[in-house]
Amino acid sequence: MSSLIDIEKLTPDQRLDLIGELWDSLDHSPIVLEEDVRALLDERIAEMERDPSGGVSLDEVLADLARARVRR
Repeated sequence: MSSLIDIEKLTPDQRLDLIGELWDSLDHSPIVLEEDVRALLDERIAEMERDPSGGVSLDEVLADLARARVRR
C-alpha cells in the first residue's frame, strides 16, 4: 500500500491526531467477529468475571497513558 504521507516524519502528536482522524472516519457499524475471535473474547470475559484481580481498571490504564505521555 502506498502512503500519501511519510508517517516516519510525523511527530508523535501528529501521529495521534492522524489516528483520531482515521477513527472518526469509520462508520462505527457493528464489527462482525470471526467465531474463533468471539470465542477468545468470551473466554477472556469469563476469566475476568471469575477473577477480577487479574485485570487493570480503565482508570489505571488512562493514568498509565497520561504518565507515559508526560515522559515524552
